[in-house]
Amino acid sequence: MASLPQVPWITIASMDIAEIRAAGRANLVTFALLGLLLGGLAAVSTRAMARQLSAPLNELASKAAAVSQGNLDVRAESLGSPETQTLADSFNDLVLQVQSLLQEQTLSTRRATLGAEIAGAQVFTSAELLPVYDQMVTEVREILASDRVVIYQFNPDWSGRIVAESVGPKLPSAFKQQLGDPCIPPATLAKYQAEGLLLENNVATPPFTPST
Repeated sequence: MASLPQVPWITIASMDIAEIRAAGRANLVTFALLGLLLGGLAAVSTRAMARQLSAPLNELASKAAAVSQGNLDVRAESLGSPETQTLADSFNDLVLQVQSLLQEQTLSTRRATLGAEIAGAQVFTSAELLPVYDQMVTEVREILASDRVVIYQFNPDWSGRIVAESVGPKLPSAFKQQLGDPCIPPATLAKYQAEGLLLENNVATPPFTPST
């Protein structure tokens, strides 16, 4: 019951208590369902975010496990947050450093082994040198990662010939063609005779003939 201002009237309204309670229960159910829905959405979002954050770390852990088993060719992908990307880049740099160090140690060991085998070879004739030469050019070409390695043997009059060669599969064989003295210019030969060593960093610039 309520009075209306400036009007000599009184309004009366009534509602069943059962209806009020039913409306309250309906509101409670609505709020409960809304709460459950929001909670479910929050849980799904949290789970998705957790997977997104953990995926790069799981990937990095998998790569680290592969490296620990001796596989140095694996690389981690730069995924996720800036922090995980930086961690992946640092991991890749570390693997590269370890790989480079192991390669250097392997090459040093192979050089030392090759030198010891050559020094310890029992050679009494020129013919017995040929297997040593073959092994030498093969090992040296692998160590230097070069296209071709040859051993050129000089005679007492400074003529000579190629006695051993290791060459890539796509290149012609200088040994089979038996390239001889004409491929060595007189100036180059004179330099070798005087110094006992001929070092050229770029074979395209010295005056070698095309057959070299």
